[in-house]
Amino acid sequence: EQRKLSYHTLYKTGQSMAGVGGGQVLAGGYFMANGQPLIDNKTGRQMYSDCPDGQSLIKLDNVKAKGVKGNTLFLVTQFEYLNKDAAGNDMYGKLPSPIGVTTIDQDPKTGHMKAVRYHNVDTSGVHGLWITCAGSISPWNTHLSSEEYEPDAFKADSDEQFKAFSLNTL
Repeated sequence: EQRKLSYHTLYKTGQSMAGVGGGQVLAGGYFMANGQPLIDNKTGRQMYSDCPDGQSLIKLDNVKAKGVKGNTLFLVTQFEYLNKDAAGNDMYGKLPSPIGVTTIDQDPKTGHMKAVRYHNVDTSGVHGLWITCAGSISPWNTHLSSEEYEPDAFKADSDEQFKAFSLNTL
C-alpha cells in the first residue's frame, strides 16, 4: 500500500510543555548550571534554541510512563545553538547547548505519535555542553551525543565566544 509522504509536528522549540516533575518546561530552553533559566535582556523571557540538531527516537520494552496509553517512546533532542537574541545580537556558541527528552505516546495501530512530557537533561555536572551537533543511537539503544567543536585552549583568554559561554554556565 502506498501512502503520501507527510509529517506531523510533535512540538516546536520555545513551546511550553508539561514537565516530567510537574509544571511547565520550555522546549529547548536555556538554563544556568544552578537551574535558573537564562533570560533574554530585551524580552525578559527565557531564551531557547532555534536550532534542534541530532535526535534519537528510542523504544524501551516494558516501560510505562504517566499519560501514555500506547507505546512509550523517548525522543532525545540536542539543540545546537541560538542564532540571535531578541535584540539581534549574535548568540552562536555563547550559550550551553540543551538536550531534551520528550516522552512520546505512540498509537500501536496507526503509529501516530503525540508528545506527552518534556524535560531537559541536567548537564551542570560537566559545566554544560558547547554546540552539540550530530546524534545517533548506539548499538545498546542509547543516545550518542557529540559536540561540534572543542574550545581552542590556546586562545581561551581572548575568545569572546568562549568567554560568553563560560559566563552563561555559572
